[in-house]
Amino acid sequence: MSISGPSARSYNTTALPFELLSNVFARDKDPGVLMTLALVCHQWKDVVYQEAALWTDIRIDPSTTMRQLDTQLLRSRDLRLDIVITFAPPRVSAMQRQVMAKIMLDYDRISRLMVDARLVEGHDEEYGDRWMISDWPDEIATPLQRGYTWPNLRILELITEVWVRQAFDPYIVAPNLEELYLEGLGVRYWELMEFGDALKDIEMRRQTLIDHSFFDALENYPNLRQLVLDDEAFGEDDLYWAISPLAGPSTLGSLASLDIVWHEADLQSFLTMLKFCPQLESLSLYTDFHLGDGESSYELPGSLQLLRLTTLELRFFSEKKFVTILDILSPALRSSPIRNLALRDVTMTATDIAYLIVPRLRSLKLESVRCDVGAALDAIQSCQRLRTLVLDQLCSTTDDVATNAEIVALPHIQSAEFTALSPRRLHETATASQPHIAYDDALLRSFFSLLPLPQVSSITVQCIDLQLRDLLRTLEGVGRGRTLSLDIKYHSGKPIFTLETSTPVDGPQSGMSRHFSAETVHAVIVVLNQDITMGLSSLVTLTVDIQRAVDVFAVTVLSIGFPRLSRLELRMPYVSRLGDGPTASEFAVASLNSFVQRYNAAFIDCQCLSTVVFSHPDRSSYDDPVRIPWQLARSFASRFQSDSPIRLLTADRSSVVFTPAE
Repeated sequence: MSISGPSARSYNTTALPFELLSNVFARDKDPGVLMTLALVCHQWKDVVYQEAALWTDIRIDPSTTMRQLDTQLLRSRDLRLDIVITFAPPRVSAMQRQVMAKIMLDYDRISRLMVDARLVEGHDEEYGDRWMISDWPDEIATPLQRGYTWPNLRILELITEVWVRQAFDPYIVAPNLEELYLEGLGVRYWELMEFGDALKDIEMRRQTLIDHSFFDALENYPNLRQLVLDDEAFGEDDLYWAISPLAGPSTLGSLASLDIVWHEADLQSFLTMLKFCPQLESLSLYTDFHLGDGESSYELPGSLQLLRLTTLELRFFSEKKFVTILDILSPALRSSPIRNLALRDVTMTATDIAYLIVPRLRSLKLESVRCDVGAALDAIQSCQRLRTLVLDQLCSTTDDVATNAEIVALPHIQSAEFTALSPRRLHETATASQPHIAYDDALLRSFFSLLPLPQVSSITVQCIDLQLRDLLRTLEGVGRGRTLSLDIKYHSGKPIFTLETSTPVDGPQSGMSRHFSAETVHAVIVVLNQDITMGLSSLVTLTVDIQRAVDVFAVTVLSIGFPRLSRLELRMPYVSRLGDGPTASEFAVASLNSFVQRYNAAFIDCQCLSTVVFSHPDRSSYDDPVRIPWQLARSFASRFQSDSPIRLLTADRSSVVFTPAE
């Protein structure tokens, strides 16, 4: 019997250049992926086995074997290595220690080294609480504390927990290092850290102490471009910017970005340091400044100028600041070409508004700022190049919040956020002429007037329910030519909506997003069913709390249904283990039974529905999985009228499981 048509023998359809295939394969250097590619054909196998550059990314975790490591080292030949080592002290097996020792023998080949020693959150019955453990394996610690010379090291990242007692003191010689990232691991003796002038980026997070030796060492890094110092409020010591008085003007002459998160910092030493940063382009401060012991005043360096500063972010830990840094920096900031401004917990005067909220701004974020809100809104209208606008809990220092009747929309806004005042701040702001509700409503109305709807890509409104007029403006055209995903999550009895859209051309990572709350689900569904929004006709994915499914689908009686809905996700509730109330499983079962009984004699029209997913994203690691009877899940799915069979899935088997009928 003969077979007509193409020959059954395999033939090569991948006659592509070796270099092209190598570049494509290099996008994912996971050994498992590479070995799968090698099975496709002889040419792909030759590329995988012969291209040493595909084997230079080595990931070491508790499952890595010596055989796997030997294979990668052999195939990478003598090329530089990118190494990531992950472990959780003290749970390091003998096998993992051997693997660590083996890779560290090739330290002179390593171009990037990342060591991540963070533990899983929670209590370990065998070893106790995580903050009581502080040991790193000698196989890792020894090369990092004995002054080894790493000739090819370009990037070094060391990450650990914040311990009572640090595991070791780093002593590293890396003359070609370009980036240094330390998290939870401090350096007591910076004079032992021998880096060359190639160092451009220092990022130190979750630090408990940075002393004078660090700032003395900065003189050795004339090409430093970015400096991040972050204690995340763990540090008990003040931050002193101890630049030596003998330091030359070029000490930080290349520094372009300075980001500080520290509970308290000395003002005078900070101001002195700034004069050594003539090239500074970005300044982010999250700290409370104070004067040093015995000091009653500060001295602003006469030569302090920030002529290249384009990004400024100021925040404070406490509401009662020791020193208001915005007022102090005002003379230097007046000549700064700031285009991105973010202020939090500051008071802005009319003068501040005049020289900071200016037409050149591209991004403006005001959070918990006290100011003349009417004057601020008037100034914002002049920022016709603004692309990002955040108004978060603005406190007015005057009775009059209203602006001119005709507010000019900002044509280039792509992202906008509004947060109404919290009850405490409302009480502080409200006056006899401007009661609570009127203040928020007036401010929200002005916020929407600034937006060039409907083309704004992202809108977030929090702590205030959108009324019908604002819902119509916010959702106008969201479904036109797009596919739509809707998440409805309840908080304190109020529905919170997250709506995301995409177009076939843009793909899932682009499009529009809307995040807001409303009095009822009914109001939003009605608006989405309007011709002006075309929302329900474009809805393909819906996520809702399981206990609210009845309420959500009840309003479809008044709508056209969900003609394109293909995926429905039911989110399980978070139920505290304390008390004698129902468990999460009992809560979920009761909700499903209620839904089945409500729609016992009626069907919900969802012609395209093909998948129902049960998820539990808020589940704690201590919680048992939610158990749902399989027959009950099937009964739930049968309430939907679909043209295709409906699959029942769980997002994660460790959080939700189906149980057989009893």
